[in-house]
Amino acid sequence: MNDVFVKGVVDEKRISLIEGIISRLSRRSRKVVTAITPPIPISTCVLGDNISGCVLKSLLFSGIITKGIIKIEDLPKGGVEVVIEISNSGIKTTKSYKMDTSIFMVELNIGVANGSLLSVYVKTFNIDEVINEVLLTMLWVPDKKSTNIENYIIDDLDSLANEYLKISE
Repeated sequence: MNDVFVKGVVDEKRISLIEGIISRLSRRSRKVVTAITPPIPISTCVLGDNISGCVLKSLLFSGIITKGIIKIEDLPKGGVEVVIEISNSGIKTTKSYKMDTSIFMVELNIGVANGSLLSVYVKTFNIDEVINEVLLTMLWVPDKKSTNIENYIIDDLDSLANEYLKISE
């Protein structure tokens, strides 16, 4: 066993090793580590002869729906209504948009709680027109409480402690 950690023994070698550990830990503590959580895409592609209604349903954990993009091949001339709905515990947030270009992007920044249901609906304004292909992606950023930032700090401390144990042997 390493004599640095033996109780009741006080000598210059032990004090010197402890001072080295404290010095290295203090240098390490000044470093700032930034963890970036990228947005997670929630995507779907729906193909059919006459698409109308719900094209995406997803159950979410807490976080933020930041933006969405939708592409409709051969967009009907009258345009398409896109409805984005988020519901949780009987509370609904609904946003409706008129899509008159084949690619449509929207900034949402809607907070969601655990168990929220994200639904996206499409329908044509003219009943004689049809939708045959829908490509859709929503970006979701998880809540910071759901990330594992602490694990990086613990791993760094473990590797640092192991390094000191090797030096002092």
